[in-house]
Amino acid sequence: MELDPAILEKGTDLLLKQLQELIAQSPDLGTIHNAFQAYSTNRYSLGSSANTVESGGKGDLGIDFYSSRDRRYVVGQCKVPAQDYLEANPSVPKIFGPSVVNDPRDALQYLFGESTAKPNDRVKTLYAHVQADRNSDDFLLTFHLLVYGRLNERATNAFEALKAEYAKKDRVILQLRTIDDFAGEFVLGSDHTTGKIEADLGYESDYGIMRAKDYCYFLANAADLFDTFRSYGWRLFDLNVRYEIK
Repeated sequence: MELDPAILEKGTDLLLKQLQELIAQSPDLGTIHNAFQAYSTNRYSLGSSANTVESGGKGDLGIDFYSSRDRRYVVGQCKVPAQDYLEANPSVPKIFGPSVVNDPRDALQYLFGESTAKPNDRVKTLYAHVQADRNSDDFLLTFHLLVYGRLNERATNAFEALKAEYAKKDRVILQLRTIDDFAGEFVLGSDHTTGKIEADLGYESDYGIMRAKDYCYFLANAADLFDTFRSYGWRLFDLNVRYEIK
């Protein structure tokens, strides 16, 4: 669903602040694109116990990062406009054409042995793991095309065609995330950026609550946690709520 320009503007401002904070913490990132890639890597990885690698650069074959654990794979390609564009047009999404689909196509063709392209060492390592696991019943590969903008009609059609092509292979999923998804996430909880977090979390009374000096452990209803997230956004996880599901 396309968001209103006012929400896009607010979400873009919050995104830029987040990316600038990442650059301040890790100056080697240098650019908004690198910071967006780092943010997306953390956002879409399979968690702290997974093997997560940033593979962008020469020979990446359309793979900016990947994350793997127990024959499950997440692969991502990030597209974000330059900082000056975002600052000048916070409510006007950049429109991407069909070429945006080249990266996921190149990546999937290589990973499934349909390409003779030359990868960098990190992507070559991913290929070896995918080939070793792809015939297992629990193998699953999800490719995320992460676009801080929108696709035009031809690009949308090209993405849907690629998605349908690889759906035939079974256990391969293509996901598209656009500016509406990212901005919507950042706006969640933006009205409650400070102050006390209050949540009504139902739990199974048979299990009770295990308490210690500065933490407690209990089994909560996931729907209650989601409602709390909608109210407070990512600040909820500043409290070290576990597990933050990617």
